[in-house]
Amino acid sequence: MTIRKAIDLLVAWGLVVRRHGSGTYLVRKDVLHQTASLTGLVEVLKRQGKTVTSQV
Repeated sequence: MTIRKAIDLLVAWGLVVRRHGSGTYLVRKDVLHQTASLTGLVEVLKRQGKTVTSQV
């Protein structure tokens, strides 16, 4: 999964918003506390039987 797709997921979940020409921003400041209960993206993908790798 690319960073772009990961950010697309955050947008779909309503955690961040994109502003054309400006950037990507958190919807609310308290969202950081809520994310502690979210399952990590890597963990979700592994549960689905996907192989997760990183490339730099």
